[in-house]
Amino acid sequence: MSSTGRVMVAITAVLLGPAVWATEPETGVEPALIYSYDEMLHFDLKQYLHDHAPHLEDQSEVLSHWAGYSSISPKVLLALIELQSSGVSNASRYAQQQPFGPLSAPAPFAEQVQEVATRLASTYYRDRELKRQAPDSRALLELLPNTISATNFTATYRRLFPQDTLPRATRLTAAALPPADLLQLPFPAGEAWYFGGSHTNTGSGTFPQASLDLNNGGGWGSDTRNKWVVAAAEGRAVRHSSCSVEVIHPGGWSTTYYHLDNVQIQTNQQVVKNQRLANYAGNRNQALCNGGHSTGPHQHFSLKREGSFHHLNDVLLSGYKVHTGRDSYDSDCSYFWLLRAGQKFCVGNRLPNPGTGLPEPLLLNNGQALSNLAASQGTFTYYRLQVPADATELYFSIAGGSGDADMHVLRGEQPNLSRYDCRPYSTSQDESCRYAAPVAGTWYVLLHAFGNYQGIRLQAGYRTARRTQDLTFDSSGQ
Repeated sequence: MSSTGRVMVAITAVLLGPAVWATEPETGVEPALIYSYDEMLHFDLKQYLHDHAPHLEDQSEVLSHWAGYSSISPKVLLALIELQSSGVSNASRYAQQQPFGPLSAPAPFAEQVQEVATRLASTYYRDRELKRQAPDSRALLELLPNTISATNFTATYRRLFPQDTLPRATRLTAAALPPADLLQLPFPAGEAWYFGGSHTNTGSGTFPQASLDLNNGGGWGSDTRNKWVVAAAEGRAVRHSSCSVEVIHPGGWSTTYYHLDNVQIQTNQQVVKNQRLANYAGNRNQALCNGGHSTGPHQHFSLKREGSFHHLNDVLLSGYKVHTGRDSYDSDCSYFWLLRAGQKFCVGNRLPNPGTGLPEPLLLNNGQALSNLAASQGTFTYYRLQVPADATELYFSIAGGSGDADMHVLRGEQPNLSRYDCRPYSTSQDESCRYAAPVAGTWYVLLHAFGNYQGIRLQAGYRTARRTQDLTFDSSGQ
């Protein structure tokens, strides 16, 4: 066996226990190079550094941040620091200046952690895309100089974490997708935000396109205290840094949220779907609290499976199915789009967030008028009217007020922006739908706030053989 082969086998043994890659396809396992959910929740990095490397305690957030960002275990990063510079056990000047030794160019500590973690992750995901065996071992093999012994890496890891059971492979389901009703869009239900093309976590390359950028306006220096980032699903929160949060959901999934300010949660806190996690930062330094790049205020949202970034193709978010593009940030709607109920949404559109379940429609009585209705842009509001078999001259109308409300009507199920029986699409706020001989059953009305609206009047009714008098109604709905 070549020396390269011996190094790979030794590193594989450290990270995986038995060399499972000899018999398991790459899609069937996830190696321990990845920052596991158990480690996120139960390894107290700050306390470990306080006890074993107090000179690095003030760097705990840097290590936590880039571990969460890259998906690389902070224990692996610490083992590399100790292996290259003895920087965990020794506070020498060299270790402070070059914690990763020759693995990273001289730079501030945060930049070196970012470089090494990103290089490991880039190699790992490249090899996963190519379906190579042992992508974790290959990532370390490419990073480490040829002079480094794999035995030394093993010994270093065991010395730093003697109580650890060496991480074993986690078996996954190939081509798994989250349950259709698990994830909502990561901004408040009822709002509508802009979105950009799917992309890798780093923004370059083609796989896995696990990330979307979303925003509701604002430039650097703007007040974003009303721009809330919310949990896409219930779960256990992890605070990686002051600008990065992760929520671990049931079933082996998690979602990450980056470029944040005013973080509202702490690690191990239970959160519910649509709960406020933070604002996206309007200050560039806060958005990049431990370094990185951003062109403007937004939230960087990503999906992980068992700690590893997961390709978004066919994933459902608030009922929108993601079709990933040719490469990162593909804005051509022939290749990248979101699809919901037959309607395609393209980059540059506002994306209304109905949540993962449609709200219970408000019951209307025959002839009832609701006045002074108001909603913010992107809001979906539903109503229903029960129509008997002998009904005639069914009508629905909106009138008055200001803003831009669009009415959609459908019998038998709740309408959406592409499925309806009637959609007047008037340039004014006066819209009506009329049916001379309606089919009996439940009729539904959707008021979609294409823009903010206020003061709207909604009326619905019908005539029956038992009620011969005319309903009070005219084209203005009064």
